[in-house]
Amino acid sequence: MSHSLSAYFKQRLEWLGYEDMECQYSLGHCQGDGVAFYGTVELNEILLKRVLYMGPNSTATSRFKAITEYAKWLALSQFFRIEIQCIDSRYSHSGTMRVCIEVDEDDLEEAIESGSIPWVSTADETVTNLCDELESMIEDDAKQVSRLLETEGYEFADAEGLGYSEESTAYTEQRASFRVTVEIVERHDTDWDELDALIGLDSGDDLGFIHSTLKQIRDGELRVASLRAVLESIDEDGDVLSEIDYAFIGGVTYNPKTRDFGGAEEELASELFSQHKQLFASSEDEELSETSCEGVAA
Repeated sequence: MSHSLSAYFKQRLEWLGYEDMECQYSLGHCQGDGVAFYGTVELNEILLKRVLYMGPNSTATSRFKAITEYAKWLALSQFFRIEIQCIDSRYSHSGTMRVCIEVDEDDLEEAIESGSIPWVSTADETVTNLCDELESMIEDDAKQVSRLLETEGYEFADAEGLGYSEESTAYTEQRASFRVTVEIVERHDTDWDELDALIGLDSGDDLGFIHSTLKQIRDGELRVASLRAVLESIDEDGDVLSEIDYAFIGGVTYNPKTRDFGGAEEELASELFSQHKQLFASSEDEELSETSCEGVAA
């Protein structure tokens, strides 16, 4: 699982009214894959307003009903404990989530009978009916949110910028009879560890940064690349004589339109040259020796 994607899902859940949830997921396009979340659900303002929301084209009667329902459930929230539980530990998707409700029945009945909750009357609503209604409302919404997060998760996992980079030359540099070629390394699988090192672990829990970066990757505005630099000896025509050494770096971001790697490709080439200084010294000595011999011969 990815630290970065987990942090993103956690933030999305909080925005939708599900706070302090444990999120589990598998996004490999296999049977049983998906996103699920578990924990205690609070009937907070964000969750209730979103679940009971009526669109701008709804009738006045529908809007009044939504407002009344919102007030009712906000008042009733103190009597219920709502849990989203896992019913299948092998998988993580909307079908593995079950809503369980515990109710302080005595206090609730007393509040209804005393009229302290004016939106609930004993004539048409019983404790059982309220539990059934609440369970259905939360379970339907939780499953919709699960499917929403699954869709968003796959958008990140399948994004071209994360799962695949074309193999091409990013930079070349020549010194004497030696050349370093820096290439973008082809990858076909989503490298979550690399993404975590780049986004999640380096930024701590800066969810705003994580969300922004993931969105750029999903929208194709940012790619994550691995760079491989190869040091080679070459002849006068630039043809390769031998491969001497190579260096590798992962987790490099770049804009695919500008192909700007932020200097990472030049730094990698410079590092490889620095590790083999003796080669250039020897090459320069040979050139000086040849020049001296030519001078003597003349």
